[in-house]
Amino acid sequence: MGRETKKVGIITLHGYHNYGNKLQNFALQEVLNGLGFTTDTLVLNNKETVFNIVKSKIRTILRQSPSKFINLVIERMKHKICNKENQELVRARNDVFKQFSKEHLSEIFFELDRNSTAKINGAYNYFVTGSDQVWKPGSESNMEKYFLTFAQKNKRIAYAASFGCSKLPESYKAKYREWLNGMFRISVREVEGTEIIRELTDINAPVLVDPTLLLSKKQWLSFANKASNRPEEGYVLTYFLGEISADTEQYIQNFAQEKNMKIIRLGDIHDKESFVTGPREFIDYINNADVLFTDSFHGVVFSILLERPFVVYERKSSGATMYSRIETLLDRFDLRHREARNLSGDIFTVNYSHVYEILEVEKNRSFKYLREALGVGDDKTHES
Repeated sequence: MGRETKKVGIITLHGYHNYGNKLQNFALQEVLNGLGFTTDTLVLNNKETVFNIVKSKIRTILRQSPSKFINLVIERMKHKICNKENQELVRARNDVFKQFSKEHLSEIFFELDRNSTAKINGAYNYFVTGSDQVWKPGSESNMEKYFLTFAQKNKRIAYAASFGCSKLPESYKAKYREWLNGMFRISVREVEGTEIIRELTDINAPVLVDPTLLLSKKQWLSFANKASNRPEEGYVLTYFLGEISADTEQYIQNFAQEKNMKIIRLGDIHDKESFVTGPREFIDYINNADVLFTDSFHGVVFSILLERPFVVYERKSSGATMYSRIETLLDRFDLRHREARNLSGDIFTVNYSHVYEILEVEKNRSFKYLREALGVGDDKTHES
């Protein structure tokens, strides 16, 4: 009889709207499968009373400054109006993402309670949380699951987990200290993450690359799907998750007009055809763009992987800055000159000749960490 295959449960942020979230989830799944495991992405929901949900929301609101609270209300109103006016587009986009998950991710839904906790622990040898902003401060009752507190300690592994902020609010530190000390192995995605952990614990957590960087350009291109709205001629691609300033918008319009190129606004509901496309098309759009203007971490990641020109901006947000993850990425690959504030010279020319060697070193570090954390021998290799 053959040796029984071990199982890993992946715990990450869940939703049907964000390209980076789905692609990092897929990449981590593929990496773990390549190490000899079978994997499921576990969508865990806490059973909460209405009282606890309301109490948690009130606590979150009270933590906001008046200006941040006003901005939050305005953003939510805009979102509701947008959904009302474009509900068919939003629903169609969600359906595309759900279909992607159905075809390419093994998702299992659980309501967390005493019985399901025992069942989950019995079904999986390890749990891996990451690599999205799983540790970003939020509702404490909802966050605990991302520290895998439902699992036995020797099964709790974090791969390239992100705090989504450079400083942890004081009110969260006691709980984070408890949760972090309960982990078996920890790695993070940003340098600031190691500093947060070091402040709270004696743990020295390595900084490892996002799992999307563990798959090769060849692997991603074989997975990509041609976008129906992608022009055959040259085009400028934009992908902004935050608000675009008037100056940036005007610059991009002038640039495209000067180069006689069409602008594809990925993820923008006003660009209807490109809005209703899935994660595989996201790869195709970037791979064929003449240049990408973005404030997205994964926009930068795939530009690097696919060796495409990009210009990155710090995201405009009413909350804490999330730019540290992009700074860590640019520093690691010596690409700070692609920041909008540092850009000079020919925008279409990027020297990626040094990236392959750096990426191989980072891949080896990441695979070494995963093998050690998961008790896997060194006989498995990754595809270059």
